[in-house]
Amino acid sequence: MLNAGMLSESEKVGRMISSFCKGNKAKEAHLLYLSAKESTSYPPQNAINFPISSLSHVDETVQLALEMLDDFSGEAQKHAINPFSNVAHGLCLIKDIDEAKGLLFKMIKHGPPLGNAVFNVVISSLSRPGDMDEAMEMMRLMEKRGLKPDVYTYRLTVSQ
Repeated sequence: MLNAGMLSESEKVGRMISSFCKGNKAKEAHLLYLSAKESTSYPPQNAINFPISSLSHVDETVQLALEMLDDFSGEAQKHAINPFSNVAHGLCLIKDIDEAKGLLFKMIKHGPPLGNAVFNVVISSLSRPGDMDEAMEMMRLMEKRGLKPDVYTYRLTVSQ
């Protein structure tokens, strides 16, 4: 077992953030993250991904998760498909489709690489209110990006 004295300050903060998230206290984890970000105890990347995921599953905190994505850059952003996907899904669940599309375009421009799942979430949200033109446009963009729409994608556009 690791001795807490052997951990760096940032690792300790990271563990505290993870503990808050495991205890369904994502807002508290977010506050600790903001505090750590201002100090020299910036938590490890895996401790940042956890609260983003937790925050994006609750309607009232999806925007906090979206704000946390702004702290990704460079190599870390290129590998952050799960946090970005979780937030895109959360935005669609709260019906903030414009923000979800904006996030999708940000992912296209700066990374991480997109997969079918993110496109499908946005296409699904666009086809629900009956905005099939935009859903089809998103499907064409998906194809332009080298992704092939799968059975789920076609089902979304045909069933509406």
